Amino acid sequence: MTALADLLLMMVVVLDLFIVATSRLTACIRSTALQGAALAVLPLLLWRPDAAGGWGHLVVMGGGTLALKALLIPALLLRAVRDANVRREVEPFVSLHLSVLIATVLAGVSF
Repeated sequence: MTALADLLLMMVVVLDLFIVATSRLTACIRSTALQGAALAVLPLLLWRPDAAGGWGHLVVMGGGTLALKALLIPALLLRAVRDANVRREVEPFVSLHLSVLIATVLAGVSF
């Protein structure tokens, strides 16, 4: 189970690097929603039968994360982008290569 959790967390880090590398706001929002879904599954992978809190705590954590981070917030953001009629959205302060390099170095430092 821990190997699956590690794989899931690595997917979250790769999605973070994708967010840094893309200039499309809708792609950023959708990848953030995918991160939310991955983080909602994480308590299921890390749950142990002898853990305090039981299934109720697991359902609240996973379900709340899925409802808010994976469904509600991205839906509201996508609606705001649609209502504002935004096409190509993100203007970088630094070049694409430098921003990806900085994000990769920071992810490495965090590990």
